[in-house]
Amino acid sequence: MQTFEYTVTDPVGLHARPAANLSRAAAELASTVRVAKKDATKDADAKSMLGVMGLGIRTGDTAVFTVAGETEEADAEILQAFCAAEL
Repeated sequence: MQTFEYTVTDPVGLHARPAANLSRAAAELASTVRVAKKDATKDADAKSMLGVMGLGIRTGDTAVFTVAGETEEADAEILQAFCAAEL
């Protein structure tokens, strides 16, 4: 299992468009991807746009990603690059 944190810089946080883009990117990965707001107890499947939006992650909040599966290392790197470029 790979875990990494990313502080959201997108002006709208993980709302509709950014959440949809994240979900599409995660859906392309073979691994299971979970995301949570740092220090929160609730997490969501990153492949679900509504689940991601329901976390209420805003600009400046830190998202914690957990990637698990046979290709987790490569998938975590891809997801980190996506976050840096898009979120």
